[in-house]
Amino acid sequence: MAPAPRTPALVAIVCVTSLAGPALAESHSPAATQPVPLRYDTAESLFVIGSTAYVAALFQFSVNAQVTRTCRFCEPPAFDRAVRRALVTENTSTVHVMSDVAAFGLAPVSAFGTLTWVAGHDERGDEALVNALLVTEAASTTLAVTQVTKAGVARERPAVHFGQHGPERYSAAERNASFFSGHSSLTFSLAVSSGTVATMRGYRAAPLVWGVGLPIATFTAYARIAGDAHYFSDVLVGSLVGSGIGFALPWFAHPRVSEKEGIAWQPRLIPLQGGMGVGMAGSM
Repeated sequence: MAPAPRTPALVAIVCVTSLAGPALAESHSPAATQPVPLRYDTAESLFVIGSTAYVAALFQFSVNAQVTRTCRFCEPPAFDRAVRRALVTENTSTVHVMSDVAAFGLAPVSAFGTLTWVAGHDERGDEALVNALLVTEAASTTLAVTQVTKAGVARERPAVHFGQHGPERYSAAERNASFFSGHSSLTFSLAVSSGTVATMRGYRAAPLVWGVGLPIATFTAYARIAGDAHYFSDVLVGSLVGSGIGFALPWFAHPRVSEKEGIAWQPRLIPLQGGMGVGMAGSM
């Protein structure tokens, strides 16, 4: 019996080790760093999480089940066909399971675990709950956007379109839910939001959060193509959407607050001669 392919897992491990190593080497000192407060409102964040989670669940289990039974976009373009031919594996069942483990196991453990660790490493463990709240807000928003888009596009999955690699694993509601990849959008939103929060907080080991999260997200996106669950364009758009929300939500909705002056710095459009510019303005 031939052994299961180990190359993707080995590549992921090498990426994690090479990216996380410098952060660990530079952050061995136990000395505390100065707190960097972020603007947030617990009730508002919980409302966002609750409402977006409701929308995601509604579309996942109800709306999508009705509107994705017939594909609207069935024929893949040439570049998606080419990438599929290059990356899809014969052992799709194993790769499919690996993508699930990465998206729903490794990615959240990485995002919340490393972010909590780097906060505690700087003796700022009291910030961990707020950090987790902001990351959860980004992830739940990403899931809602993903599910609504799947319902609107109704793109046929490659395994279903080509009738290969276990199309029967998809229910009627999932057969035409290819665009865009929820695994990719979720993992990138977790990786980027946790990395962004760590960077905004000024944790010395913040590169560790990026160095662990991004390779996991990248592997997940690759595995969705290799497992014939998605086309390249599905995972590309999903990765970009997850990254965009993962960065924008903490950065713009929860900016740094100057502890000394009580000022929150936020982006503002500034009138300039002949046009508009982007600058930073403070508000109490």
